[in-house]
Amino acid sequence: MFRFPTACNLITVLLDRAALLLGLSLRNSRLHGPRLASLRIANHRVCGLTFALLLCAPIIASAQTATPLAPAISFNPASIGISAGSAQVLTASFTVTGYAGSFTPTANLHYGHDYDLSPVSCTPGAGSETCSITVTFQPTLAGARKDAIFLMNGSTRLATVLLNGVGQGPMSLLQPGAFTTSLPSAGLSTSYYIYQSVTDENGTVYVLPSGGNGFVFSITKAGVVTQLPLTNSPYFWTIGIDGAGGLYLFDEAKAVTTYDTVQGIQGTYVIPYAGNDTSWYPGTVDGLGNFYIVDQIANNGELYEFNANRTSTYQDILSPRVLQPFAIAVDSQGNVFVGGYEIDEVSPTGTSIQVNTVGAGEGLAVDAADTLYATRYIPLNEPSQGVAMLPTSNYSTPEASIDGNQSPLGVSVASDGTVFVSNYVNLDVFNRSTTETIAFGEVSSTSSKTDSTASTYNGGNEPLTLSTFSLSGAGFSVDSSQANDCISGMTLAPGALCQVTTTFSPVHAGRLPGRLPSNPTRSTPATSPRRYS
Repeated sequence: MFRFPTACNLITVLLDRAALLLGLSLRNSRLHGPRLASLRIANHRVCGLTFALLLCAPIIASAQTATPLAPAISFNPASIGISAGSAQVLTASFTVTGYAGSFTPTANLHYGHDYDLSPVSCTPGAGSETCSITVTFQPTLAGARKDAIFLMNGSTRLATVLLNGVGQGPMSLLQPGAFTTSLPSAGLSTSYYIYQSVTDENGTVYVLPSGGNGFVFSITKAGVVTQLPLTNSPYFWTIGIDGAGGLYLFDEAKAVTTYDTVQGIQGTYVIPYAGNDTSWYPGTVDGLGNFYIVDQIANNGELYEFNANRTSTYQDILSPRVLQPFAIAVDSQGNVFVGGYEIDEVSPTGTSIQVNTVGAGEGLAVDAADTLYATRYIPLNEPSQGVAMLPTSNYSTPEASIDGNQSPLGVSVASDGTVFVSNYVNLDVFNRSTTETIAFGEVSSTSSKTDSTASTYNGGNEPLTLSTFSLSGAGFSVDSSQANDCISGMTLAPGALCQVTTTFSPVHAGRLPGRLPSNPTRSTPATSPRRYS
């Protein structure tokens, strides 16, 4: 007897022999097994025998789809090193459809530095199921901590939920840091100027090249350079990145180009604006997927915020006006800074004030201490200061500069405080979390030399205490007589720095090394050493 597939939900036939009398061979015909193509029941009477023929198709499940309850999850600020038992735990929920039988997706994090996930738990419903994941926030660094949940079916991503929180703690950084430089376009047929950049949570920097080139550079911490291809790319002015590795590329058009660095997919988001204004830049994105963009035509500069659901949250006329706005940055609190010939700050409620009159015509970045990095910073009748560091206590006056006397074309700051400066064709890197070397050069044994070019900077958002501050090495001494010199027990407010003044008086001929470890309280890294020679 022929057995129909169980998916046909019918037990049939009576009598193979009757089927043969009709000239049908169920076992050998195209009606057999999973190749059945249509559904029809026919009743036949042959030689007094009744039988039923079932022509049916197997049930094939449609592709699974998953819709998150919310596109982003925001955590309360948390201290660095908080225990799992004390950490905040929130839930990401998804509605999953398009599956047959039972189906449980998997989940993973894009970065995995600051968040932990539980296994996926699903509750079946009528034609769908609700799947939940608990998320624990334990920050490893101060400042905004971005990440994303990828809900997966094997290697296929079903849904994405952005994660955002703020780590609280100090961060001991060297100033200006260990300097290296590279040529990102090395190996290409043409050298490109490099402009504005953005850095992800792995320390990979993405850089916009000059002209309407069909790619963006990415440079990893190991120095590996990759070209990310873009289709029909216009000239991009600014660049941002979210916790899922999604790039947002802003040009003058009303469409924002997106690029998924994980899946290699390019997309477009059209700004929901009814007018015909054509100068929509600069723009950026925060950890919740909210993006901010300036309409330069309307009212001589109007800032829009679009939330993760892509509905407008506010629009604010930049007042006082920012002449030729070209750079933009957003801090962990949602304050937006727009730079041109001036710098305006726009609060999360859409209120703007002018905070600097020198401006940032080429690039703006912000660190965990809410210090602004503004370039190209050129005060009136003064030479370029390269990248000016403007502390939140007084954005109008620089407290230090990086890559001074240069004329950078862009800047970005990594989560660990590393500063990337676009210096025409070179990418200058200032690593402020490792050992810094101060070279005194040759000094006569009958004289001494003093150096005060280095400093300790608190790049975190909580006070930093220098619990020990001492120097080892014959011939070296620390001068603590100046007003802003670093001393043991000193406390630095977020965004503040102290000067390291050292004197070298050689005790004999030859190379003399020294070491000055600074052991701050609750900082990353725990030790910020300097070597002297």
